[in-house]
Amino acid sequence: SPFETLHETAGVPTAQISATFQAPSRHGDHLDINMWITRIGGSSLGVSIQASNQAEKRFTADATLVYVNALGRPQRWPDKIRNALTPYFRSEE
Repeated sequence: SPFETLHETAGVPTAQISATFQAPSRHGDHLDINMWITRIGGSSLGVSIQASNQAEKRFTADATLVYVNALGRPQRWPDKIRNALTPYFRSEE
């Protein structure tokens, strides 16, 4: 189901994010962005993001997302969502 339907009864705010910029990007540059899951916890999710232009790495970022209920309280990832996320898990590079 679409991501928007998830937000009718729950949410996935970013609890933490850090980024390192290895090289500048300029207006008009086309960046290839790869994202993968580094950790699936009870209610949290670790993700890594890498952006590059051709072979040049431009930035990397790591973030923690948290699955919360309609009241904003952390809750366990539903099995359906957890199972859908699992194929995108890989250890950090």
